[in-house]
Amino acid sequence: MLAELKCSKATGLDSVPARFLIDSAEQIGPRITHIVNLSLEQGTFPKDMKQAKVIPLCKSDPGNYRPVSILCVTSKILERIVHEEMYEYVNKQGLMYDFQSDFRKTYFTNSCLLYLNNFIRKEIDGNLCGMVLLDLQKAFDTVNHCLLISKLEALGLSSIPLGWVKSYLSGREQVVAVNGSLSQAKPMSCGVPQGSVLGPLLFLLYTNDMKDACSCRLFLYADDPKLLVSHKSKTMLESIHSTELTIISKWLGDNKLSLHLEKTEAIIFGSRPKLCSLSEIRVELGGEVLTTKTSVNYLGCILDGSLGGVSIANKVLGMVNARTKFLARKSKLLDKDSMKVLATALIQCHFDYASTSWFGGLSKCMKGKLQIAQNKLIRVVLKVSPRAHIGRSCFQELNWLSVEARMSQIRLGLVYRSIHGPAPRYLSDYFPRVRDAHNRSTRSGFADVCLYRFRSNAGKGTLYTGASEWNELPLPIKTTPSLGSFKNKVKIC
Repeated sequence: MLAELKCSKATGLDSVPARFLIDSAEQIGPRITHIVNLSLEQGTFPKDMKQAKVIPLCKSDPGNYRPVSILCVTSKILERIVHEEMYEYVNKQGLMYDFQSDFRKTYFTNSCLLYLNNFIRKEIDGNLCGMVLLDLQKAFDTVNHCLLISKLEALGLSSIPLGWVKSYLSGREQVVAVNGSLSQAKPMSCGVPQGSVLGPLLFLLYTNDMKDACSCRLFLYADDPKLLVSHKSKTMLESIHSTELTIISKWLGDNKLSLHLEKTEAIIFGSRPKLCSLSEIRVELGGEVLTTKTSVNYLGCILDGSLGGVSIANKVLGMVNARTKFLARKSKLLDKDSMKVLATALIQCHFDYASTSWFGGLSKCMKGKLQIAQNKLIRVVLKVSPRAHIGRSCFQELNWLSVEARMSQIRLGLVYRSIHGPAPRYLSDYFPRVRDAHNRSTRSGFADVCLYRFRSNAGKGTLYTGASEWNELPLPIKTTPSLGSFKNKVKIC
């Protein structure tokens, strides 16, 4: 456990750095083990580990600061052990809400955006789909400790004594550090500890029953809930959304959480012809109407009403072109290998991020613009003429794929993970195997997956395209034992 500590972590009020614990692991390890065992046996969390140092970091607005809480490194060792026990119990019992995609193993931002995008595409295949993006005010800081303990009891959490959890939450203090000076210690009467290992999991369990309060589809990513409703009638869509929002607002109030109504937004999804006449959705809460947007920013990805992906593609083009120009200005100072490393780490990643949720909806013209941007980057890295032809040999020299081929590799990688693991269950359930659906033989052989049928091309998203591409792969590639080897084989073929 000590060897897994990161030396880059900041030091808490005890001034004990992670490097010291790592270097003295053999001598200090048995003593830390004794402290951990004693803490769990007695059901108490050491008092000296409850103090947090808060450093205010200025955001874009000089009058707005983000508090960064720093705990002592030793406390995170004890928290990590408890976290693993608690997380294993919750997973084994299947207690966590399936569509909560943050702070969970095998769940990641791309999986959340991918499933959300494909869910909406499936719903707008003949219907309208509305989404309300809730904004919670200081959600992690307003968690009620009594309610949290009662929810843990209701979940039957037995792997960790609840008395220990009570001790972990109570009696906490924090001081503010500015210019080397410390303020007086102030008690924390609510909220989960920021900067802690266990805090995020406790918050997920605190909001885990939000799904029981509403009857519409609820997507969660930590403290960012999304309500989705689909219907053929815009009037019914608005009515159902307003009702569901009222119910969720009451649940938030009962659980000591508050909704920031000014930052809560609504958007309506549908085919382009339908959106020409239906650009807004009227969702009300307590007589106030939510702001309707034609596009929303969610987890760094821009979603527009038709899921065309143009907005996020233009954003990617802007970032890629700007950084390519910057790299070109520094090309005389760097060799090709260094240029390649920088281009891969700082520029190519923008093509990849959440691409499965937006690339498939782009027009041929927009996909061409992305390829042109990548070609410019290749010329800069290879230090060739701005008008030089970019052919297959250039991609082979850099061991890169074209934008279209790279997106196909990413899609197939997701299908591989969904079939062979590890992947979120909501993605795995999206790729049922043909052999499990019926006994008829198929031309493609092992691990073929079923394709959902859509009434129009509007519903066909990345998951549909990925399944189609998977079915066309040769059997030896489908049965590759590891994800890394699979990606390499797909890259070669």
